[in-house]
Amino acid sequence: MKSPNPEREALENPWRQRVNNAKLRLEFARNYMDEVKQDFPCEDIPASDHHFAHQQALTAENWALKEYHRALRI
Repeated sequence: MKSPNPEREALENPWRQRVNNAKLRLEFARNYMDEVKQDFPCEDIPASDHHFAHQQALTAENWALKEYHRALRI
């Protein structure tokens, strides 16, 4: 079996790393969303704070998911 082309490997390795990094950011964002959901179950916290935290977590998760899909397509 012949070895892979070094030039191709040099191009692919940074993109593999980018996909891995995007996947890690997505996992982090999903974990953050889970934490937000767990942190705000009680009624002692104002609804506006809960809504703001949820929106921030959702935005981060959506951005990470888009970046991960973009890295996979490339």
